[in-house]
Amino acid sequence: MLENRSVEGDGYHGTHVALVAAAGYSYFALYAATLMTESLFIICVLWSLCAAMDLEARLAASGDRRELRRDGISLGLSLGLATLLRQSILPWVAILFLWLLWRASRSVEAGTRRRLRLRTALPPVLLAGGILLTCILPFTMRNYLVYGRFLLLNSNTGYAMYSAQHPMHGTRFQAYAAAPVPEDLLAAGMNEAELDSELMRRGLAFVLEDPRRYLLLSGSRLLDYFAFLPEKSTSALHAVGRFVGFGLYGPFMAYGVVLSLARKELRAGASLALLFMLCYSTLHVFTWSMVRYRLPVDAVAMAFAALAVVDLYARIGRHLSRRRPAETRF
Repeated sequence: MLENRSVEGDGYHGTHVALVAAAGYSYFALYAATLMTESLFIICVLWSLCAAMDLEARLAASGDRRELRRDGISLGLSLGLATLLRQSILPWVAILFLWLLWRASRSVEAGTRRRLRLRTALPPVLLAGGILLTCILPFTMRNYLVYGRFLLLNSNTGYAMYSAQHPMHGTRFQAYAAAPVPEDLLAAGMNEAELDSELMRRGLAFVLEDPRRYLLLSGSRLLDYFAFLPEKSTSALHAVGRFVGFGLYGPFMAYGVVLSLARKELRAGASLALLFMLCYSTLHVFTWSMVRYRLPVDAVAMAFAALAVVDLYARIGRHLSRRRPAETRF
């Protein structure tokens, strides 16, 4: 996923990174059996990021309109399928489109050239957005016909917000605790769309009533989001999977992120992936956080883990080469 480039003397090469990233990550396999659509969603997320990077690079190079159109179609299809699998991706989609437009106008002189660059960027971005809306629209229309009111795709968003911010948590989030639906709402005979809307309203009310508790509660969700140690309810197989997965790869992911930020030649190619990791993680920390919601971020972070392994391998090789006696180097 990171830009395919070589860095002379440092041992980097896109092929090497891809080979290292292809190494197994145990928790992907374990959770694929638990929630079968998770793997499909992760594939669509990776596809969308690759399509967005291609479009970003093509816009920077003032690419051919046909190629820009092809990138827009690829981006729209990948985002459309990802949204049908998890509508929680939509806040990121808005940020992604704004990012692409901003990057298209960046490093361009103000005035006519900036307007021309934005004019070039708008058609593929609008095309991607149109394809995304086309994927969503049939289901939204169906929901309106059934419930008589707007419901984008599914009716679990409101309950997730309501339960995750419920006062029963206090300031320590309980990932597996589910707040009961209020009796007055059950007695009102609401349909799914009405119930979803009212639960969302009450969930937001919990936030506004006590912002301090909400911030402390969201801070506690970081522990659930980055958890890798087994819990009491974790089976032995999943306990091993957690530790061998994020417990083993996490330090390499962090090292790769720091490396990509520190090196100018890597920063540009890694910026969009880093932005996704930050935004998607922030969304779940401030709403509902569990280990499985981190898996798409882990998939993107695998490229950074690979980068770290390649860098460490090159550093060890140079260190051993310097320690080797001069006469044995021939």
